[in-house]
Amino acid sequence: MVTLFLMSFAGLIRHPRLSRLLAVRWTGQMTDGVFQSALASFVLFSPERQANALSAAIGFAVVLLPYSIVGPFVGTILDRVSRQRALFFANLARSVNLLLVALFVFSGATGVALTVVVLIAFGINRLILAALSAGLPLLIESKSLITANAIAVTGGSVFVVLGGGIGLGLRRLINETTTSDKADGYIIMVAAIGYLVAA
Repeated sequence: MVTLFLMSFAGLIRHPRLSRLLAVRWTGQMTDGVFQSALASFVLFSPERQANALSAAIGFAVVLLPYSIVGPFVGTILDRVSRQRALFFANLARSVNLLLVALFVFSGATGVALTVVVLIAFGINRLILAALSAGLPLLIESKSLITANAIAVTGGSVFVVLGGGIGLGLRRLINETTTSDKADGYIIMVAAIGYLVAA
């Protein structure tokens, strides 16, 4: 059984179209980890700001809100726009959006403007993940769909954690030469490059 799964896994990873989709998904999700580690450091763990229960609750609400606001419209958008085009432009838009987030972080801003820009970033991410999932059945045979979906989702989770580790490592390196806010801003700029690569 395990041997059969490994053979199926190896075959799917080498699938020419699926491997490109996985590259886009995993690059984006690793970048998610980098971005989220910098954002958490800036909002919750920065020595310049005393994080409290309210700021933590607002932070979690911003992360989860796009699933309620953007979620109902994602299917309609993807029915009207090519999934490939949606992925390309959504990743480009998120790259530009993260440059705005970086500007706010460099200035040390934590107000409504930053919250709105971060909310847009997570909303775009919701669209990207939905487009990736919706594109999967178009690339491979139905008999391989469950295995391919499991590989995509599990691998994505691993890459988010890996990206978080990369973000923490970068922060430790940059922290020695600049302030913590600027370090977080530089890491978010690295994340913007990551989304450009995904696009």
